[in-house]
Amino acid sequence: EYHWNNQPYLDLYAANIVGEQKKKLDSVTRFSTVINNKALHESSAVITKDGKTMYFSRNHAKRVEIDSNKVAMVSIYRAEKNGDKWVNVERVSFADDYYSTMHPVLNENEDKLFFSSDMPSSMGSFDIFYVDINQNGSFGEPVNMGSTINTKRREQFPFIANDSTFYYSSNGKQGFGGLDIF
Repeated sequence: EYHWNNQPYLDLYAANIVGEQKKKLDSVTRFSTVINNKALHESSAVITKDGKTMYFSRNHAKRVEIDSNKVAMVSIYRAEKNGDKWVNVERVSFADDYYSTMHPVLNENEDKLFFSSDMPSSMGSFDIFYVDINQNGSFGEPVNMGSTINTKRREQFPFIANDSTFYYSSNGKQGFGGLDIF
């Protein structure tokens, strides 16, 4: 249990979608402890079309003190599938101990990884960025998506639909309140 709220840690699971209308989950299984750390939260996974690479968010074990406040940081991790096991679980190179990177999503060609971050080049509290994924698996430099998407407040949860429509949540644009979807 997470001591801050006495709730279970968030973990990642796999399941088969079944039924005529594909509304039921079957064979729900928790990912191994290589992915699901016993005392950390994991969430927001995206897996490449070939099923061989997964990106996901994981919180850091220790909080960081920023302006005399203890802040929980989150980083994106990459894992590779070898046979039926996930291996080589590593934090991505553009993540850091002093800012968060989270909510990874891939574009259709899987050569760009979009994410939310409060890194120093952010316009607001969290912005949407992307990085190029090079053919050798390395990453380019994070690119802020600019003021068309980002505001002085919080933009998070990027999502790319099958028709390439880009969705995200923001509390810095006119909406109904909270993190509205744009």
